[in-house]
Amino acid sequence: MLLDRATKATVIASAIAAIVFETIMAPADIVHRSALAVAAAFIVVSLVTRQRERTGGIVLALGCLVPVPFIALSGPFLHSWYFVPWKWALVGACAPDVRARWQFPRPMRFALVAWALAVACTWPLVALREIDWTPSLLWTQPFTSSSAWNQVPTTVGIVEAAELHLLALLLVDWMLGRWADAATQFERLIVRAMLATAVVTGVLAIYQGWIDLSFLSPSPWPGIGRAGGSLADANASGSLAALWVAIPVAISTGMRSRRTRAALWLASAVLFLAVWATGSRTSLLVALVALAVVPHLVITRSRVRARAALAAAASMIVVVAALTRLPSSAIGPLHRVQELVPNLSGSTLRSAASELWARNGYGLVAAALIRKAPLEGVGVGAFFPMSREYALRVAGRALPPDNAQNWYRHQFAELGVLGSVGWIWWIAIAVMLSMRRHVDEASRSRVLALRYTMAGFALASLLGMPAQSLIVTLTFWTLMLWLLLLTAPIGLDRTRSPRGPAVGAAVLAVGLGIVTARTGWNDLRPPFRARELGNPYSYGFYQPFDGLSGQTTTERHAVVVTHARKPYLRLTAWVEHPDANEHPVTVEIWRNHEQVLKGRFPLNQPFTRDIGLTPDGGSFLLETRTDRTFRKERADVGLQLKWEFVDAVP
Repeated sequence: MLLDRATKATVIASAIAAIVFETIMAPADIVHRSALAVAAAFIVVSLVTRQRERTGGIVLALGCLVPVPFIALSGPFLHSWYFVPWKWALVGACAPDVRARWQFPRPMRFALVAWALAVACTWPLVALREIDWTPSLLWTQPFTSSSAWNQVPTTVGIVEAAELHLLALLLVDWMLGRWADAATQFERLIVRAMLATAVVTGVLAIYQGWIDLSFLSPSPWPGIGRAGGSLADANASGSLAALWVAIPVAISTGMRSRRTRAALWLASAVLFLAVWATGSRTSLLVALVALAVVPHLVITRSRVRARAALAAAASMIVVVAALTRLPSSAIGPLHRVQELVPNLSGSTLRSAASELWARNGYGLVAAALIRKAPLEGVGVGAFFPMSREYALRVAGRALPPDNAQNWYRHQFAELGVLGSVGWIWWIAIAVMLSMRRHVDEASRSRVLALRYTMAGFALASLLGMPAQSLIVTLTFWTLMLWLLLLTAPIGLDRTRSPRGPAVGAAVLAVGLGIVTARTGWNDLRPPFRARELGNPYSYGFYQPFDGLSGQTTTERHAVVVTHARKPYLRLTAWVEHPDANEHPVTVEIWRNHEQVLKGRFPLNQPFTRDIGLTPDGGSFLLETRTDRTFRKERADVGLQLKWEFVDAVP
C-alpha cells in the first residue's frame, strides 16, 4: 500500500512540476500567462464545489476550443504552451477527487504505473542533459556565447512531451476513481460534453474548407490548402474529428426520437466533412475504419432498424458526397493520397511503401536513434531536437525537428526497451479486455463503434503521430476508458493488489533512470553528440577557441568541440584569482572522457600539458572547470588558457 501511494505521489508531483516549469519557462508571448493559469485553476476549483459532477466534463470539453479566443484576440496560435491556463483548469477540476491509491484495474495496473513512472522519473534528467547538466542556465543568461543556453527552449518541448503522457494517465486514474461503476453517467457527463464541442470544431473546419481557409487560421495550413480547425493544426483537428465521427451513429441507435437520430447522423456528417477539410490522410483512415461500424450495424440489426439505419446512412453519404463535390479551397485527403500513390503499378506501390517507412527521412532517423540507445531510448521529448541533429548523416539532408511519423516507433526511440515495457504491456491487455464477447445489448452499438474507432486510430498511428496533440491524446484515452467501462467491468476491480506489480514498476523506473543518467553524461550528452556528428559546440569561452593557436579566458565551466588540426594540443593553463596564493584554485581539464589535468593552482603559475589527439584529425571535446571564479571587468573569470596545435612533442 505504501509503495502504491508513493508511486502515485511521484507521478503527480512530476506532472505538477512539469506544468509549473512550462508556466515559468515558456516564452512570454502571452501577457500574464501565470496569472491566467492561477485564475483558471481557482475558478475551476470554485466551480467544482458547486457542480462537482459536471465540471470535469466541461473543462475537458472546452480544451479543443482553447486556441479560438487567442486567435480571435491576438492572431497567431502556433505554440502548445498557450494551453497552460487550460492545463491548470484541468488540474483544478480533477484535484478534489484524486485518490491516494492508483485506481487502475488490476490487469492493467503494472503496465500503466510502469509507463507513468518511466516518464515521471526521466524527463527531468533528459531536460538537464539537453542544457549539458547546467541548471543555472534556466534562470541566468551566461556572459559568453553558449550552445547549452541556446537549448533552453528545448527543455520546454521535453516537458510538454512528458505532460502528454502524465496528464493522460492521471486523467484515466481520476476518471476510474469517479466513474468505474457508472458507464451511463460517464457517457452523459463526459462523453456527450466532449462530443458537442467536437462538432462545434467540425463546423469551424467546414467553414474554413468551403468558405474561407484563412478564417481563424493564422498558420501555414491555409497556404497548403488545408483547414487548421479549432486547434490551428490540420492534423490535430482532423484526428479529433475522426475520433468522434462514428460515436453519434452509435448513440443514435438507442434513440426513439427521429429528430434526435437525424441530429446525431448530421453530427457524424459534420465530423466527416471536417476530416475532409483538414486534408489529413491518417485522419481519413481513422474515419473510414470507424464508419465501418455502419454496415456492421446494418447487417446485424433487425430488419426494421436496419432499414432506418440504411436510410440514414444513405442520406449522410449523399450529403457528404454533394459537399465534397462543391468548389473548395481545401485540397482534401484523397488528393494527397493520389500524390503518394498516383497509380497501382508495382514500382509505385514499392516506392510508396518505402516512403511510408522512411517518411521523408524521419523514419530512418528513428531507426538510427533506436540503434544508438536501444535500452533507455534518447529520452522523452528528445526525438525532436535529435532528429534535426542526425538528419544530415542518416537521411542525407537537413530536416526541421519533427516526430518519427509512427507513434510506436517514436515511443520506442524515446523510451527504449525499459521505458516501453509499460505501454507495450498496456496495448496487449487493453486489446484483450476491450474485445470481450459478453456485451450488454443496450451498449452493443457503442462498443462496436468504439472498437472500430480504436482500431482505426491504432492503424493510423503506424503511419503518423495523431496522438502528438494533447487534446487528441486525452480524447483517445476518454474513449478507450469508455470502451473498457462498457466491456470489462470485472477487469476494473480496484481492490488492493499484491506488491509485485508496484515493486516491479518502481524497479523498472529506477533502472531506467540510472541508465538514462549514465548515458546522458556520456554518449548522449550534447557535446559528445556534437563530436560524433562533427558539429560545433561551445560555451564558457570569452574568446573563441579556434585556429592553430591562441589564448582565451574561461568562465567557471567551459566546453568546446573542435577539430584536431594536428596530432597534439599543447595547452598552457593558469589562474589570476587575487587570493590564489592563499587559497589555490582547483583546476580540472578533460579531453573527451579522459581527465588530463587536475591540480591546485597558485597565482600566475602556468602549467603546460601536451595532449594527444585523434590521428585522423577528427573532432574532440575539451572541457575545463575551476572551483570558483573572480570578478574582472564585470565578467566572472575562471581560467586562462593558451593553446597550440603541434605535430610532435618532446
